[in-house]
Amino acid sequence: MRILVCLVLIFMVTFFTGAYAQERTGLDEKIVGMAFRTVMRVFVMASDVEQLKKNNIIKVNAMDAEEFAAKRARVYDLVKDLPENIKKEYVISPDIVKAQVVKDIEKLDKNQIYRIIDGLSDKSLARMFKRARGRKAEKSHEADVNSFWEHLTERISNP
Repeated sequence: MRILVCLVLIFMVTFFTGAYAQERTGLDEKIVGMAFRTVMRVFVMASDVEQLKKNNIIKVNAMDAEEFAAKRARVYDLVKDLPENIKKEYVISPDIVKAQVVKDIEKLDKNQIYRIIDGLSDKSLARMFKRARGRKAEKSHEADVNSFWEHLTERISNP
């Protein structure tokens, strides 16, 4: 059932942000933001957060400095527009170090993750969606949405 809900949301986003749209408006960003915020919340609801945390801590610790810097930049681009209180609580900055990332991951629970998801701006989510679509411009809309879904789950699973 959750997968069906996700597919319907993905279809909505594809329909409203498809190739037929000449310009992206604030409404498009709002639709993309709402849809993918919902998809992320469903993903968290269906996931074993403790196992995700454990897996991500292992991945962060295994990254070399170059890989960590690249991932940190991509994640920061997504979360830089979070409300100030969340950025301060999780020490979100463009130069965060591995030890702080691990510390922040360790203290997360589902409610805190939902709070972060709800704080993501529509503009950031739409920008992420457009980037994922841009990498696969020659593929169909279905492939674009699948690419974005993979990109999104990677960002959730791999800070």
